[in-house]
Amino acid sequence: MNLTGSDTPLFFLLLKISLWLFPVFLYAEMHYRWSFFKGFLFKKQPEVIFDLPYRIQSDTLPVLLLIKDADRYPIRIHKIEILLKSPENLEVLKQVTIEAAQFIDTKWYYRLFHIDCTEFQNQWLMIDCYAYASIGSKRLIIKNDNYRALSQNPFSTFIDPDPLPLEKGWIWGDLHCHSSYTEDQAEFGTPPQCISPMAAAMGLSFCALTEHSYDMDNYFDSWTKNDPKLEKWQDYQKTIHAINQTNQDFIIIPGEEVSVDNGFGKTVHLSILNDPEFHIGTGDGMEKSLGKETEHYYASLLETLPQHTLAFAAHPMSKSPFMHRLLIRRGVWNHWDIHPKLHGYQILNGLDDEEFISGKDYWIRQLLKGQRQFIYAGNDSHGNFNRFRQINIPMLSMHEHRNQIFGYHLTGVKSSINQGINDLIDDLKHQPVIISCGPFIDISISGSSSGKGRILQTLTKQPDTVSIQAKSSSFFGAIKQLHLFVGDLYNQKEYKFKTIDRISGQYQTTLSLPLQDIPERGYIRAELTTHKEKFALTNPVWYGMENTVFNLK
Repeated sequence: MNLTGSDTPLFFLLLKISLWLFPVFLYAEMHYRWSFFKGFLFKKQPEVIFDLPYRIQSDTLPVLLLIKDADRYPIRIHKIEILLKSPENLEVLKQVTIEAAQFIDTKWYYRLFHIDCTEFQNQWLMIDCYAYASIGSKRLIIKNDNYRALSQNPFSTFIDPDPLPLEKGWIWGDLHCHSSYTEDQAEFGTPPQCISPMAAAMGLSFCALTEHSYDMDNYFDSWTKNDPKLEKWQDYQKTIHAINQTNQDFIIIPGEEVSVDNGFGKTVHLSILNDPEFHIGTGDGMEKSLGKETEHYYASLLETLPQHTLAFAAHPMSKSPFMHRLLIRRGVWNHWDIHPKLHGYQILNGLDDEEFISGKDYWIRQLLKGQRQFIYAGNDSHGNFNRFRQINIPMLSMHEHRNQIFGYHLTGVKSSINQGINDLIDDLKHQPVIISCGPFIDISISGSSSGKGRILQTLTKQPDTVSIQAKSSSFFGAIKQLHLFVGDLYNQKEYKFKTIDRISGQYQTTLSLPLQDIPERGYIRAELTTHKEKFALTNPVWYGMENTVFNLK
């Protein structure tokens, strides 16, 4: 892999210059350099990174050691120390020492350490991880990571005695994350084999890997050269299949985050899950040129998808920085982005910010126009389980934060992983689905003449009762309020039907409420908030029409 730029064409030189203008995410690649400039981040060491979940509901804490690029900078690990500390005074509560004595000279190396935390139930812990290593004759002590520009501060995690709040027959998952198959000049993810043990300790049952289309068509040893045989894509499919074959407690859904045209010449991202076919999308990949039109209009691509896939708009209202919009044509999903095979919108993406509010408003507008698109949640994490290590200025500076962490924003679905991927995908399209950052909420509507309808279902007649199930835990906070919303499809207005706060302070409740003076045709949906500012949203239950897609105005 050539990183020096000695044979760089003009368009790639422009790409290099543009990298100074773009914030990028994932674990940070510190070996990218120009022939005349290494940058402040460059080290003649492999990237050495520790990571662990921000919360577990297990007696065992998985700690990941990830080493990348040891094929260029071989390293010998002599010993690993993991210190569990008190958050009050950083007193060492437990020390685990692993004698390693291992020489590493491969591009990707990972190892998971499982730390018994039985005695620390219902506690926050601060955790420091040390790697005692050597490169040649030089001895190193690496604390938490070896990035030059970061703090190396202790990790924090909560040992939760309670499971994620759920009702029987439901499971939680993260529908937007990336792995080591996403890799370029500035960033990389974690090997997919590391995800399931970390996620299972957190109480998750599935995740969707949505690797960037402009990364998956490259050669393994190049960040920019395209492989017509798509060997990377084929290897990705085989790897995920093999992981799922050996793991009965967690499903990884293989997917692709495709750069598509939104109909106005702007590039947006479409997540396509469970499709073995590769879909090209290079518009914002910055591999060939800047400001390039992407290959597919989103609607024409959706037409080609088989029945067993799930397709949704990834972070539809994500407002890209000005330079992204100017140079690589990134935009947002426009008002007319409607298609029967577009199943919904991933409006939660690791941040509870204006983009989430805008995404929810956009979704509600679509519902009121008669569209049956649903909402989903993910985090756009790239191997970040505890903290997000991020390039600030390429080759010069980095920063870290606690946003876009794997498993923070969740998609809940009434399903079972025992049925396999195809049935899980079908349930994500047709069974009750909610989104949340911890608490659980479910609703159903019924009437003496209309029968009973659950989330994503439709009653042909007007209901007279709504039933609500809500649940939280100490970690996510006691229930503060429940909000019921009614969508009036004829007048294309949504209004708050009722706010329930008499349950404030409880962790679980089941309610049955009358539905009076509601429109003849519409939908019901609900939201929950807790005293710790956590929340959950349901998808709608429709009533007063047939179970078909419609558009009233």
